[in-house]
Amino acid sequence: MGAVASEALEIQDAVPHFVPCPLCGQVDGVRRVPVAHDEACAEFPPRLVDELAVVPRREKRSGRVLGAGAASVAGVLFGAGLVGVGTGDPGESVFMAVCFLACGALASICSVGVIGVSRRQARLARGLAAAEEVWRQGWYCRRCDIVYFQPGYAPAGINTRVPLATGEFRRIVFAAGGYEDLA
Repeated sequence: MGAVASEALEIQDAVPHFVPCPLCGQVDGVRRVPVAHDEACAEFPPRLVDELAVVPRREKRSGRVLGAGAASVAGVLFGAGLVGVGTGDPGESVFMAVCFLACGALASICSVGVIGVSRRQARLARGLAAAEEVWRQGWYCRRCDIVYFQPGYAPAGINTRVPLATGEFRRIVFAAGGYEDLA
């Protein structure tokens, strides 16, 4: 499980002294991570949007789940329509049985997918506060494409003098939320 929000940061009582980018020493390209993320969303560089996100991107599986559910409903309606026709052809009853089996299989797939998506969302919601606390303390240098923390506002065990690649920053944020395996 991720760190509790109060344990995630080692915030000192003193007012922090702003530290420019540890690589280039400049401040003009430095933004807080939430601001940099919002800017990246507006400009849409997909890599940066994902790596500066506080939670992982939603999986594409939900579209497949909805598609399977729609196919199940369509199959049931189609099968019910065939029952109404009732031509008495023996091949028709085999075809209807196959349609109903396919509908059952698709409905099962839909149920499993929905359960998986809802469990994942509940897991993300449980760790969001702790992950967000760490995420908000990060500073992104656009010039160097790195993230760093101001002294006194770094997660436990993180050296504020060492710049982090955006992917490493994402792993730290996700670990604070307890979903580091999704990084």
